[in-house]
Amino acid sequence: MASESFHFKRLGFTLFFFGICFGKTMIRIALIWLYSWRVLREIRESLGIIREARVIFVLKMGVPKFYRWISERYPCLSEVIRDEQVGFHIPEFDNLYLDMNGIIHACSHPDDEDVSFRISEEQIFRDIFNYIDFLFGIIKPKRVFFMAIDGVAPRAKMNQQRARRFMSVKNAEEALNKARKKGVQIPDEKPFDSNCITPGTQFMARLHEQLQYFVQMKVTTDSCWQGLRIYLSGHNCPGEGEHKIMDFIRSERSRSDYDINTRHCLYGLDADLIMLGMCSHEPHFALLREEVKFGRQKHRSGKHRSVLRFIFIKWNFFKSLTQFENSMKHRFKFWEKLPFDYDLESVIDDWVLMGFLVGNDFIPHLPHVHIHEDALPLLYATYNEVLPQLDGYINEAGILNLKRFEVFLKNFAKNDRKNFIEQMDDEAYLSSKRTSNAWRNSAFISQQNCDESLQPFDLSDIEKAESTEKDSHKGAFDSDSNSSEECIESVSSRNLTAVRTSSHGYFGLDKNSDNDSSTAVLDDESYENDCDISWTPVVNRAFKNHKRDYYNNKMKYSNISKEELREQAEGYIRAIQWNLHYYYHGCCSWSWFYPHHYAPYISDVSDFAEMKMNFELNEPFKPFEQLLAVLPAASADCLPPPYRVINLELFFRII
Repeated sequence: MASESFHFKRLGFTLFFFGICFGKTMIRIALIWLYSWRVLREIRESLGIIREARVIFVLKMGVPKFYRWISERYPCLSEVIRDEQVGFHIPEFDNLYLDMNGIIHACSHPDDEDVSFRISEEQIFRDIFNYIDFLFGIIKPKRVFFMAIDGVAPRAKMNQQRARRFMSVKNAEEALNKARKKGVQIPDEKPFDSNCITPGTQFMARLHEQLQYFVQMKVTTDSCWQGLRIYLSGHNCPGEGEHKIMDFIRSERSRSDYDINTRHCLYGLDADLIMLGMCSHEPHFALLREEVKFGRQKHRSGKHRSVLRFIFIKWNFFKSLTQFENSMKHRFKFWEKLPFDYDLESVIDDWVLMGFLVGNDFIPHLPHVHIHEDALPLLYATYNEVLPQLDGYINEAGILNLKRFEVFLKNFAKNDRKNFIEQMDDEAYLSSKRTSNAWRNSAFISQQNCDESLQPFDLSDIEKAESTEKDSHKGAFDSDSNSSEECIESVSSRNLTAVRTSSHGYFGLDKNSDNDSSTAVLDDESYENDCDISWTPVVNRAFKNHKRDYYNNKMKYSNISKEELREQAEGYIRAIQWNLHYYYHGCCSWSWFYPHHYAPYISDVSDFAEMKMNFELNEPFKPFEQLLAVLPAASADCLPPPYRVINLELFFRII
């Protein structure tokens, strides 16, 4: 409270200074801001989520940049704490879960760009033990302490694992070459290969043995570790660490004596923890991350920490904010339109589904659907528009309702066209600028030639364009003549310019290419686009050509057919369903994977409401099989000697 009173005193001096410089108006603005902050604080206190500890979120997301978006949307989730602060208090928790791979990586190779860094295996183990003991001392769990190390991952994750490990070798080689050019002294000792942090290696086997000894020692010598249920899920147990933790939570919830008020705290650096926290629907679930910045020599001791930050994400607070936001919409008669009962937990489930559309560790993002391009607000705006038209929620606790999802994607596909029109407008603008600059900079053009090159402007051109567009859209708007007239009358001059320009083609499109057989499979029968007068038949053909080029360049379909488009659509929907089942219920198929590096256009993901989705569970891969699948030749030493020859043979076959 002392620091808070200091801030209010500083605010008072600031208001006094603003009053002298800017008068009463600035003081009023500042007072309104201060009042809003105090009201928000009272709301948070009434919800019971004010913490004496101040925390900051720096969590990396499996859904790229999702955390940044959600923290900007709900800034009250972020508070700062440093280790020099006194008097802060960590909330009590019953269960503490550690996703161990983040700890292992942080203690073994803190800075990959430092090519002179060397560390022994014994020191790595010692730092890991200190790290675990430090986190345990912060949270002090009352009932369960669960440590999970990544085991063999599903086949769907191996593509990403392989790419990361090949990239780590490439980056290490580039950093080493740069250091040698700069004359940096390179130690003779071999550097630590981070690729050995993979299930099945000798390093992971030795680490597992040391962790077992460490746990037994702490239970024997430390009273805080006694009386707890302690679990160590090692690299020899299949599954990713965070998903093994969620499997444990689900198994606990199925017990008849489970306490619904159990307070969970999950620590980890993996990217998808926020989504897992949302999927759990636990009323008392928090995510924790400690960010430690070490000096080069200080890191080796594992004791000197220059900056200490905690990250807590408490989902009861997030749900309260979401509930408040939805209640505000209810005041504007939005939720009254729903033909079914409103359920906050189901809305959060649909949020998770929409988060998958911007990509994650298992499937690529849809074209032009990026968080940094405001994809999430567009997804949620479409969701708010479509939900009253449905008979229920889209994501039914991890089971995708195909009919409702098809309606949602059909509405969201309009953004494909909007993005394409914006792209055409930008291209036309840049082209006109280049033409204008070239014409202006020409030193040899005469005034007479200029006069001859300019055509007289006639108002009848616009009238002709209007009549042409009315005729071309006549069939598109027959079902609603009133709305079509309104659209045509309200068209802007910018759209008319685009309409006239489109007759000459965009991106080299010939206006007579309507009968191009290669684009016939990409017909968009609903190109009218709900009264968008700029979406002409010519623009529609340009869009088809654009998508054809996308499938040709990205997926190597020289002349994509309807069957191939349907295969793309069904493959993407199957990927969404696999993800939902994996996050909500566990892995439904260890062998399934998304077979493409890119996703199809949203407008091509259609007609899937009746498709059947069956997954074969199969068995997890064996650790050595995964090592052969993901390790590059430079990390062949991580394999048992008989497998190294196979690894090298596979590598040379690839190149």
